[in-house]
Amino acid sequence: MDPENEGVRRRWFAEDASYPDAIEVPGCWQAQGFGPPDRYLRHNYQGKAWYRRIARIPPEWAGRRLWIHIGGAANSAHVFVNNRLAGYVEGFLTPYEFDVTEALTTGADNVIACRVDSAGPAPVGMFNFVARWGGLYREAYLEARSDPRIDDLFVMPDVRGKRARIRTTLHRNAPEPGWTGRLSVRIREPGGKQFATGEGTVEIAAGETGSAVAAIDVALPDCRTWSPEDPFLYTIETDLISNARAIDRVEDRFGMREFEATPDGRLLLNGRPYFVRGIGDDSVEVTTGVLRPDKQVSIERFRLAKRYGFNAARYLGHTPSKEVFQAADETGFLIMAEGEVYQKIPEAIPLLKNQVSRIAKAYRNHPSWYIWSSGNEFFECQGETPDPIWMDYIQYAHDAFRKVDPTRFFVASDGADVFPTDIITQRRAFEIDDARYRSRPHIWHEFPNTYRGPLPDLTIDKKWSGVYQDDNCISAYRRQVAELGLTRRYPEIRRRSLELFHLYLKNEFESARARKTMDGYAYWCFTDFPAGPEGDMTCYGMFSTVYEPEKFPDPAPILRFNRETVLSIDAGPIGRALSSDQPEDVALIVSHFGEAPIQGGRLAWQVAAGQDQLLGGVVEDLRVAIGEVKQIAALRLGPFNLAEPGRIELRARLESSVCVQDNAWDFWVFPAGGLRPDARGVASLLADPTVARRYGLDSGLSLGEARAVIADRMTPSVLDYIAGGGLVVLLAGAGALQRTQPIAFWPPWIRSSGTWIEDHPLISGFPHDGFCAYQFARLFGEGTDAEGIPAVDLTARDSLERIKLPAIIWGLSTGPQPGASPGDWWKPESRWKLYRHGILCEGRIGQGRILTTALRLASGVLHGYPEAEYLLDGILRHVLSDRFQPEAPPMTVAEARRVFAVRAG
Repeated sequence: MDPENEGVRRRWFAEDASYPDAIEVPGCWQAQGFGPPDRYLRHNYQGKAWYRRIARIPPEWAGRRLWIHIGGAANSAHVFVNNRLAGYVEGFLTPYEFDVTEALTTGADNVIACRVDSAGPAPVGMFNFVARWGGLYREAYLEARSDPRIDDLFVMPDVRGKRARIRTTLHRNAPEPGWTGRLSVRIREPGGKQFATGEGTVEIAAGETGSAVAAIDVALPDCRTWSPEDPFLYTIETDLISNARAIDRVEDRFGMREFEATPDGRLLLNGRPYFVRGIGDDSVEVTTGVLRPDKQVSIERFRLAKRYGFNAARYLGHTPSKEVFQAADETGFLIMAEGEVYQKIPEAIPLLKNQVSRIAKAYRNHPSWYIWSSGNEFFECQGETPDPIWMDYIQYAHDAFRKVDPTRFFVASDGADVFPTDIITQRRAFEIDDARYRSRPHIWHEFPNTYRGPLPDLTIDKKWSGVYQDDNCISAYRRQVAELGLTRRYPEIRRRSLELFHLYLKNEFESARARKTMDGYAYWCFTDFPAGPEGDMTCYGMFSTVYEPEKFPDPAPILRFNRETVLSIDAGPIGRALSSDQPEDVALIVSHFGEAPIQGGRLAWQVAAGQDQLLGGVVEDLRVAIGEVKQIAALRLGPFNLAEPGRIELRARLESSVCVQDNAWDFWVFPAGGLRPDARGVASLLADPTVARRYGLDSGLSLGEARAVIADRMTPSVLDYIAGGGLVVLLAGAGALQRTQPIAFWPPWIRSSGTWIEDHPLISGFPHDGFCAYQFARLFGEGTDAEGIPAVDLTARDSLERIKLPAIIWGLSTGPQPGASPGDWWKPESRWKLYRHGILCEGRIGQGRILTTALRLASGVLHGYPEAEYLLDGILRHVLSDRFQPEAPPMTVAEARRVFAVRAG
């Protein structure tokens, strides 16, 4: 390490310098134990460090040009060869090469040293967002080459024309007299069988070091296309021939594939509509720090993602190494890569510009690469006054990329409404009725843009064996779970939150697939994101931080809504609770992006309660074109002859010669009329008379005469009534409690949550699966994105609420620290907080008893929601029975005033 920058002065590039430590290349130094602890990382040295290798150059390399290849140095590097400065690497995203022939001696030992500076110039993408990684993190090698040599080989697939358009350039060391050679091209299938050949002439003009582009078109009349479903790769061998002798050979692989957009904005792959089922990669590696330049590791990850129906990956603010592209080529996985733009640093623009053509040239033969974006979320470039500095970069990136690579899509800014772009990615722009938007495919950026997830796995940090460490995030949650008294129960509580997470994913994915203008999405995110500079641990990843499918060990439930063909319905979570006497009309929709149209398909559907079929039917001879989203059945659910409430399941199965796909959707059915408890003697203090009318309550009944009271706020007279031995059902709206924590049906933005229903006689007659599923959705608000309900705050260990108002239905959620500013959402310290919410609680005040809930039961009864009616029926039946005996110690009136907001009126 060279923290004092003394290596050059002390000649650490020389053979006799002392190098006490060894390190693996490729790899970053933080992941190999170099540097002191630094919050998120076990090791994090920032600055300069030296690498050295003594290399014996084979004698047979004499007469050839010798080159050093640096695949990636984070963030810059000076390369020394035998005490001489040989080259400079600026930027870690693209490979650099240097001709070092004159500095090396063949048949002898040579000293090659490299001073890497992690604090050197670099834009900030997600690759170096958590830390400024340091080191030679991609491959580095020495190679002998001919002179002249093949400098670039670009294969442009022409699928419609059934040909490979090959473009080749040469390079030589010195501007000598004109030179002419011949190129011989062979295209082979897997296994080595020769498939096609071609020849051409290539020239280097006098006084030039580079040739003009030599164009060779090779006909492939029976070519096989590449796609994620059939990742067929050809090998191309190109020989440079001079005087009837091959002096250089370049070998590469390519796939015959073409992406294009139709005039009406449909995305086509090889001429057929295609749906991109993407997943996002934040380029954060808890073990190695940097993304591993390891093809086999990437193959395993892509195979994992494909098992769950995904076919693409977006790398946020990063273009991965060639090994990642190679793995994607082989497994059939599409890659969206980006320039290193996450934080907007104007000083980095010259370096960003310098990398555009280098990126295009380095990776353009990979068929898996289908989009390159100049950066992430250029919101400053939206609207009528775009930032001129960043618009200049975007326009330059577009023009430079197009010049080098016209074969794939360019996106100006993933996640922002900025032109020029080939793809629309910002969700709000999908609805713009303008030719520029209608004529471009729509691929949803960071779908579904809500970043919701289940409760965190509190043991995952035990698997962080590499550079990453907890930094108190997960351990802080562990401490809070212990303070809540939930350590033993937490794994089961988390499992319930995963069930809610599955419902959320199912709803979002199916809603997206039912949109006729959608061409794809990039679900965010591939894995959970560990604690870092922007937020605490977020758990919305499809897989864990160590790429394990522990959330959903069985991919089958995910494949129901994430594959080529998906069945969906037009009913979201709101409205999945039905009254047995009120039929519900449901449209069944298919989104089909298979390899062939559906001809003569058969749809079988049924509505079942457990093993009992209640309804059913068959639709024959279905025809669905590739890329078509259409309604294939109109179903009527109900009426149902059910005496007890319960869950029913709508099941559908589509069978055809090209696909077999099924799906199922839960509904909750409640008997018409509800329980109709005997509510004689119950007084209603609710402003709206709907509840009173439902139960036939006497509006003239005084508190002194009341058997029980339904109220939405605590008044002095109600408090006295309870303390004197009365029963109160408090439908607690805003302002009814002193300390609340809001909880919504779905977790809020960048939050995790879960709910739990205790085994309690009050809820025994209300159908549930142990957590608040769809039958509770409307009780949390009219929309699933609502702020939620003001639940009782049961977080503090010694609070009166925790001790004397135990919950029957409750929840846990992660959230900001008390007093945290909304503008500080990105700070991890502001969000390492676990809250417990009392959704339905019972307790005692003096001689009386109280049941309180923030669920929107009164408004639910007003709107005729059967779930609200049935739950309120059950609550009244319970509190009016002898079974309503809260076990918590009673509150005094003074304590009750600290729990409830007692106001006159």
